[in-house]
Amino acid sequence: MEITKRLLEVIKEHTGVDVNIKSRKREVIEMRSLYFNVLKELRPNISLSSIGESVNLNHATVIHSLNKYEMYERFNSNFKALKRKIILELIENKLFTSEENPELIKKLNLKIIELENENEKLKENKEIEYKIIKELTQLLIDTKGTDKHQLLKIRLDALYQMNKIK
Repeated sequence: MEITKRLLEVIKEHTGVDVNIKSRKREVIEMRSLYFNVLKELRPNISLSSIGESVNLNHATVIHSLNKYEMYERFNSNFKALKRKIILELIENKLFTSEENPELIKKLNLKIIELENENEKLKENKEIEYKIIKELTQLLIDTKGTDKHQLLKIRLDALYQMNKIK
């Protein structure tokens, strides 16, 4: 199956949006921009006319949509994750190989390493948070029935009240 057809299907599977329809609805325009962006990234040598023809649009629409892509990504928090998910699915389905765009594969591998490092840091932070909670709980147990216990409760309550999300 040609990558353009599969990409259209994958976007529809993940979002429920048909990029081929003539519409000015926000979600269709954003997904069409995503389609153009992913296709151009996976196949950098493909012409803008060819990309537009795949969804019955002209090259000017493709240019405009590619120029707006960054804005869509900035204001839609799920856009980047969706793009990565779609690209990885196309790679898994062997519709795109590393020989076609080695730079993209290199960028994806670097992103994977970056995300793994970020995940490790988050795990470390969670362990520190849990350690603090355990120590505070033990301190409350150890000081139960004393003035220090009451003072700790008041301070912890004040800390909680100052920092709780409203």
